Amino acid sequence: MTFAPDADDHVVTIGLAGAGATAELVRADARRAELVVRGATLPADLTRTLDASRFGGPIRTVSSYTDRASGDVRVVVELSRAAQPRLDTRAGSVQLRFAAAAPRVTSQRVPSPVIGGFGATSAPVTQTSVA
Repeated sequence: MTFAPDADDHVVTIGLAGAGATAELVRADARRAELVVRGATLPADLTRTLDASRFGGPIRTVSSYTDRASGDVRVVVELSRAAQPRLDTRAGSVQLRFAAAAPRVTSQRVPSPVIGGFGATSAPVTQTSVA
């Protein structure tokens, strides 16, 4: 398992050796994405958590482990902000891709509304006394 940011995406790549392993994205929400790899084994030295927070993208950590109940390999990606994962399956690997850039939020200055009608005036209201 590797993590690498590029210009467009932050990518988690899981290498698959042999045939018969299938990967399925079983959970994806605003804070977490979880991938299950069935028909695969994970060597003990690859059971770990990678800290990707210093790259400034949507991925905070990536953890890989073997689920004791099912025997499946799980890869859990904790997110620092909402990001929709894309699952790409290629010969010998699976990639989870997350958009590197945060969604752009634009703002516009909206002028104050002009209110008119009975008693409306464009002159400022001041207090005057009548003698």
